[in-house]
Amino acid sequence: MAYQPLASPGGIIIPAMQHDRILRRELARRGVSLRFVAAGNGGDLIPMLQKGDAQFATMADMPLIEAANTVPLSIIGQLKRNYAMVVGPRGLSAKDLKGKRIGNAFATTGHFALLKVLSSVGLSELDVALVPFEVNLMPDALRSGHIDAFAAWEPTPSLTIGRNPDRYGAIGRQQSISFLVSTRAFTAQHPEAARQVAAALVRAMHWFRADRSHVVTAVRWNIAATEALTGARPQVGEREYAKSARADLEELGYSPKMSRSLTSKRSLLLEAQEFLKSIGKVPRTASEDALIGSFSYEIVEDVLKKPKQYNLFRFDYAP
Repeated sequence: MAYQPLASPGGIIIPAMQHDRILRRELARRGVSLRFVAAGNGGDLIPMLQKGDAQFATMADMPLIEAANTVPLSIIGQLKRNYAMVVGPRGLSAKDLKGKRIGNAFATTGHFALLKVLSSVGLSELDVALVPFEVNLMPDALRSGHIDAFAAWEPTPSLTIGRNPDRYGAIGRQQSISFLVSTRAFTAQHPEAARQVAAALVRAMHWFRADRSHVVTAVRWNIAATEALTGARPQVGEREYAKSARADLEELGYSPKMSRSLTSKRSLLLEAQEFLKSIGKVPRTASEDALIGSFSYEIVEDVLKKPKQYNLFRFDYAP
């Protein structure tokens, strides 16, 4: 399973699943083991799915749309519903971004938010100077003047603004949603193992809801994973990150169950795909049916109907 420690709340949900002894036992009974691999952003995960190096991944809108048009996927459950933002000095407007240096991680939900914000004022990425940056380095680059603004996903924007409310603000924002996905080949070959992974996802959210301290525990796991990935300890404090993660979990109702409106004709994802096609970020041949057909609503729904069978309220997490 490839995931992104630098994303919230997926960055704490997946480590909880990694520490879930019940998941480990249930998969072992079925001859399956699950290894967790950290990555910097969703764009990094697309080739991993394409090459078969990952069978599960966490993906937000823009990388998901790209992946769904190249790899048959099963979208299992929702991990977040918050915002990606373009952050810069207070008083700087979207129109003022013309000619500015903007920190950006390509093919990510932050990149998508930037494209939407620029488009809203008649600009494109050709009108700005995109500076490639890992999301964890963007706040320092902004403070030091290496960039004039940055585009990123939560928790980086809110934490940056929260620490410097008089200095920085959101120039623009775009709703961002992300999911736990699997290759369709895996869910077809190992349907019950896929359900056990979905059960672990549900169980993790129940665990977070059961006791506020559990979120702090997972934040500590996340900080360790982030440090291992980036080589630097995150500057954010445990309490600060936990508060942000709880807000994201509450927005989901502590449940990964997906609304059927996600595949309606006016859904955010389908509108995003059309927008990305219009600006050449995904092929014009990208299929609406491929994206809609990737949603496997029934996996989490079936698990939720059988709480005892899937141990949804039993918790056994390794330290």
